[in-house]
Amino acid sequence: MKLKGLEAQLNRRQTIINLHEKGMKQVDISEVVDVVQPYVSKIIRAYKQGGQKAIQPSKAKGATPKITSEQLQELGNILDQGAENYGFEGGIWNCGRVQRVIKEKFAIDYCTQHVGRILKKLTYTRQKPQLEDYRKNPEKVQEWKEEKLPSIKKSKRRKSNNKLSRRSRF
Repeated sequence: MKLKGLEAQLNRRQTIINLHEKGMKQVDISEVVDVVQPYVSKIIRAYKQGGQKAIQPSKAKGATPKITSEQLQELGNILDQGAENYGFEGGIWNCGRVQRVIKEKFAIDYCTQHVGRILKKLTYTRQKPQLEDYRKNPEKVQEWKEEKLPSIKKSKRRKSNNKLSRRSRF
């Protein structure tokens, strides 16, 4: 199993160069380092053309973001003001709402999954609406469960016992 990461990659490349300088063939180097022979050839060629600097691994940069840092800061200010202030009902920012704000304000179209990453970058957590009504009175609910619910269950039982059963015909 190959070690991963930039340091492991540098060690592999340096080993390839050292073994090549000792006079080892590329095929043998590929077996020792556990890489394919074209990779060994590529590393040796890069070293010959650019020296030690050419074999330094670099972290992948990725695509340039569509939204700028200034726009991110402005988005953060909008989110801080609250969803109701922007015109939404309820004070919760979800990915769909933030996606809409980004499209309206900056004319940038992101999928909701990426909006979640943007919110994480802005150190916002995902918000979910409450499933229970905040106006619900717990005492009244408990009273209903203890007094009303048992009487409803009893009346249902009586009705089901009074029904005549039908015989199935074969």
